[in-house]
Amino acid sequence: MRKNSGFAIFARRCRLRKLLSRILKTFLNDRSKNQIPRK
Repeated sequence: MRKNSGFAIFARRCRLRKLLSRILKTFLNDRSKNQIPRK
C-alpha cells in the first residue's frame, strides 16, 4: 500500500508538472505576442 500511495503522489506530481509547463508555455507565448507590437 505504501508503494501505491507513493506512486499515486508521483503520478499526480508528474501530471501537475505537465499542466504547469503547458500553462507556462502558453503564458510565455502570449507575452511574446503582446510584446512584439510594442517594439
